[in-house]
Amino acid sequence: MEINYIQLALGIFSAMVSGLVSFIWWKIKKLDERREEALQKQREEHERAEENLKNEILSLKEGTLSLLRNELVETMTACEEIGFKRIYQIDNVTHMMKAYKSLGGNGVTESLFKEFKELPTGSGVKRNEKP
Repeated sequence: MEINYIQLALGIFSAMVSGLVSFIWWKIKKLDERREEALQKQREEHERAEENLKNEILSLKEGTLSLLRNELVETMTACEEIGFKRIYQIDNVTHMMKAYKSLGGNGVTESLFKEFKELPTGSGVKRNEKP
């Protein structure tokens, strides 16, 4: 009779251990699922933030290009109107053109820049005026 109690106790113990192991396994699986969901959510948030950043950078680039284009056209047109360029304008326009091109600016300002480079360097006498 004692053997039956021992076998019964071992069976109950075995069932309890099996149930405990199954419960622990289920908990681990749930934790892994939650962790994977959290990682996926984090990845999606990162992708959204990256996309927003790209859009902001593109907007800044386009705005900078517009400002550079405007300043280049204004400066080079003003120099063309007076018939000469000043030393500081040469430096400013050259730097702006370099930045404009590196940001992907098109060739609209290229023809103005070619004409600008051909202008004489001066200090105050207009092209068609007599000193």
